[in-house]
Amino acid sequence: MVMRSATGGILRWIKLAEATGLDRERVMRGNEVLPATRFIGNEYINLVRTRPFLECVASSLTELFSRDLITLRMEKLRAHYPWLVSGLDYFEARLTEAPEDAAFAMQYAFDHATTRADQERVIQALRDKCDILWGAA
Repeated sequence: MVMRSATGGILRWIKLAEATGLDRERVMRGNEVLPATRFIGNEYINLVRTRPFLECVASSLTELFSRDLITLRMEKLRAHYPWLVSGLDYFEARLTEAPEDAAFAMQYAFDHATTRADQERVIQALRDKCDILWGAA
């Protein structure tokens, strides 16, 4: 498992919010999170709270596809919102973290999904996570 630094994803996400001009405390309260965004976040929390560990890990295999999306997102943010460049640490870190996370998840699924039933559950967990992510689109 990859160990993360003390300046993890949540702190980098807050830094991005601050770069947009939002107040840190206001962001941390989360009161203004849109209902659809809150619903999608809760759906993923429910997935990892209620499913076996193998399926939870497998659901993170969406990271296999995120590097190109993150690269495109950063390119567009730099082009259209140049004042955000100081807050892009979250996305910058994900360029290396996402492939590492995906490699871990792939190896874990390969090592632990030893039956056809387990393999089907791994596939379904990944499908379920994709459905959740598509809800954000």
